[in-house]
Amino acid sequence: MKVDQLIFPFFSVKEGQVDLFKGIDILNESLSTFFSKYKDNNIEVILIENDNNVMEKIKEKCTIKDSRFKIINSEIKDYISKIDSNSVNFRYIASEISWRFKMSCTTYSQSIQKLIGVELINKVKEQYKTAILNKCYIVDMPKNSSLYTTNKIKKVILINTPNTNPERPNQIPEDQALMELKNSFGSLLKEFENILNSSKFLNLFKNPNVKSDNSNQKSKAKVNNYSSWNDALLLYIKHPEQYKEYIFRSEDKFLVVHDKFPKSKIHLLIIPKEEIKSIYYLNKSHISLVNEMVDLSKEIINELKKKYGELDFQVGFHAIPSMNQVHMHVITGDFISPSLKNKKHWNSFTTEFFLKPSFIIKQLENYGSIKIDKQHYETILKRPLKCHKCNQEMKNMPTLKSHLSTHISN
Repeated sequence: MKVDQLIFPFFSVKEGQVDLFKGIDILNESLSTFFSKYKDNNIEVILIENDNNVMEKIKEKCTIKDSRFKIINSEIKDYISKIDSNSVNFRYIASEISWRFKMSCTTYSQSIQKLIGVELINKVKEQYKTAILNKCYIVDMPKNSSLYTTNKIKKVILINTPNTNPERPNQIPEDQALMELKNSFGSLLKEFENILNSSKFLNLFKNPNVKSDNSNQKSKAKVNNYSSWNDALLLYIKHPEQYKEYIFRSEDKFLVVHDKFPKSKIHLLIIPKEEIKSIYYLNKSHISLVNEMVDLSKEIINELKKKYGELDFQVGFHAIPSMNQVHMHVITGDFISPSLKNKKHWNSFTTEFFLKPSFIIKQLENYGSIKIDKQHYETILKRPLKCHKCNQEMKNMPTLKSHLSTHISN
């Protein structure tokens, strides 16, 4: 069986001067969460370290027993040069970068830059300008390069990690750095999971025996070079002519679509036509964009109220969006829909997991990006079911849905 490998260094503990032992605790937690969710055996997550002293400390304190995790004592260039083509499918190499996309911040990242060349990195920099803390930026390796064909390196994942070193730019206090380090590991592992899921999605096209009710939609995704189910919103903005049945309204900067799986009687998405992967890729320059989304939502709500009478609407963003491309939900508060199926669906709209636009704007004004504890918001999705009208706790979704009808009738 061939495996896909994620190869990464221990973020922030050398040049960034984050406490190693505290960092190992965070790594243990992040990897445990990842492996508990991702059950396939066709992966290897490889922590690479060339410092013998650091390596011993990691091995001493690391509690991960999963056979899919390996700690390798090697220089990155030496490890990359070794390849068993019978056992490795593709490799995904993670590297730290500075906020200016500089790869001189660590000796490891310098080695990666020498391997892949600065031109590819500059292409990413031209697109994003500055690297937001904990965000992943993808460098696709050219398919005709030896790194791709021989060394099986498909993508390099660049990530701006926290720093407590006073001699380096953007120093932050250690407590904050540890929280951000947790987000860095979480962001990297989530990106790896997305890549793996995208590969599975593409395999549906390669296997003629796989049948699906959504084959037409998947064919569209393939044709338009978006390979994962969570890229569907990008298809709307790139090829709206193919999705006319979902489009509610089109503006110069925005597309408003009906949610394909509405969680209420009216459920719309306001999608910027500018490609922005998620709320975590927003910065101060996007404050006006969010304000315009809010203004548009008010127009739409007024339009719908004139047509259907007084309705209860809520507008916001999910703290951990499942779909790529920034989008704002405009949804009625009845939550009467067959697509509303589970606790996660319910809590994502009826708790503080549903972020108000004012929260997003305030974060951008204060920090220049969205900074929240993602683990906290993940726990919110697991809360008991409670009616959003009367706060009564419900034992399951059928009971909740039956209860909701009493509020509608009243």
